[in-house]
Amino acid sequence: MKTYILSIISLLLLNTLEAATRRIRATYRTDPSSTISIGWDQYSGNTPVLCYGKVDNGTNSNLYPFQATPATTNTDGGMKNTFVRLSGLSANTVYYFVIKDNEGTSQRYSFQTISTDPSQPISLICGADTRAGIDPRIIGFKLVAKLRPHAVIFDGDFTDSGTNSEYQDWFDNWTYSIATDGRITPIVIAEGNHEYGVTNLSNLFDVPNDGIDYQNNYYSIPFGGSLLRIYNLNSFANISNETVWLKGQLQSYGNITTWNLPQYHLPIRPIYSVKSNDQDEYTQWVPLFEQYNVKLVQEADAHVFSMSWPIKSSSSSGNVQGFVRDDVNGIVYFGEGGWGAPLYTADNPKSWTRGYGSFYHFMLVRFFPDRAEIYTIKFENEPNVPALTDANRLNIPSQLSIEPLIDINGINSGDHVTISKVATTLIENHVYSIAIFPTFVKDFLNMRIDNLPENSNVKIMDLSGRNINTYTLPTTGDFQMNVSNYSKGIYMVEIMNNNNKISTFKIIKN
Repeated sequence: MKTYILSIISLLLLNTLEAATRRIRATYRTDPSSTISIGWDQYSGNTPVLCYGKVDNGTNSNLYPFQATPATTNTDGGMKNTFVRLSGLSANTVYYFVIKDNEGTSQRYSFQTISTDPSQPISLICGADTRAGIDPRIIGFKLVAKLRPHAVIFDGDFTDSGTNSEYQDWFDNWTYSIATDGRITPIVIAEGNHEYGVTNLSNLFDVPNDGIDYQNNYYSIPFGGSLLRIYNLNSFANISNETVWLKGQLQSYGNITTWNLPQYHLPIRPIYSVKSNDQDEYTQWVPLFEQYNVKLVQEADAHVFSMSWPIKSSSSSGNVQGFVRDDVNGIVYFGEGGWGAPLYTADNPKSWTRGYGSFYHFMLVRFFPDRAEIYTIKFENEPNVPALTDANRLNIPSQLSIEPLIDINGINSGDHVTISKVATTLIENHVYSIAIFPTFVKDFLNMRIDNLPENSNVKIMDLSGRNINTYTLPTTGDFQMNVSNYSKGIYMVEIMNNNNKISTFKIIKN
């Protein structure tokens, strides 16, 4: 009887004493609808176990139905980085968890997996360059907790020098991004110049790499089924090898994904005059972006704010640094870093620059089936910004400080960018182009065609591959198809020429 009572007392004590865990983080390695990596610094104790489930059982680890032990540990950054990789999770579901070790139990945290339904919007916070600016980066982390995005898309440069103390400070600061109810926002990262060759991000964030060199950490992650895919590129790896990988990724996913968002650290045409143009990225990546349905790109490194109008590469008369404005086929380049690093001067705007400035910020980017919206959030008034919930995370609190978009001529184009969905494709030598819009369609699907080969046609198929309609296409001009009698759902639009497939698009019938 005494043994039984002592066992009960031991269990109760284990659930009231604090586990030796700190610096909690969550990252995505593969599919965020069914997997996640939870990491922490196991600064003491041993035999940690993550206990989790769909019901909030507080800190009572015994009531959680599932357990997972660490998949990998390391001692980088002066921390014992411990990662549990969860898989087989249900999509669009909140999971609650605690970490239990031989010293006790952590506080209760939660995370939410991503929906696989491409009609469900996704909210992201995009930014970079936290470095040594502890005060502004904490403000940004607090805003993450309040705005409750599905993920943070971080474009490199966490610290100045990658020292142990700097990374420990960073992860201590990151705890401000955890909401008051314990909700953790996962982070998806790209490599910055202050990490490359200095820091093994795989050790600190469980970032995928090629298994040979931790510096080759470029990878892509889908969000919302076919709604969105993030391409985490590395400005410092062997860019030719990386471009081969990127082309394969975009060939596989670009035209069947509604929104494709590449992020990389070095801007192609920086807004800060001291920074150099990146001609390798311009020559090797931009043609792929323009060919495979990329409409917005995140850049960093310049420690300023910049937003372009939709632009397209061009060597024709009137181009500025190899780009011209093209509101139909162009790409919006945004960001350039400003999440705490020393601010530089936005002194190199172009005629196609829509907004620019020097202030601490990140971007709030929301993806819908028919549009994407980009807001520039300044790190001001944070104490007055209300905390959002899962139900209202798509709201824009009036207390947010949003930077208006003012170009070099002083023209104000509003407080955010809306990119309407127009699917486009170009063959590699840019002989012809095709635009399909809208991709979230109710009655009529439109095509804009330029210099298409003769004897081309378009097939509309359901996801089972069943052919719904086939139409003969003109070589140039506009073409319209009536889809009002189609059932709601996803359809594939395939462009053919003499039985050779030219391109494939996805549309969603509303």
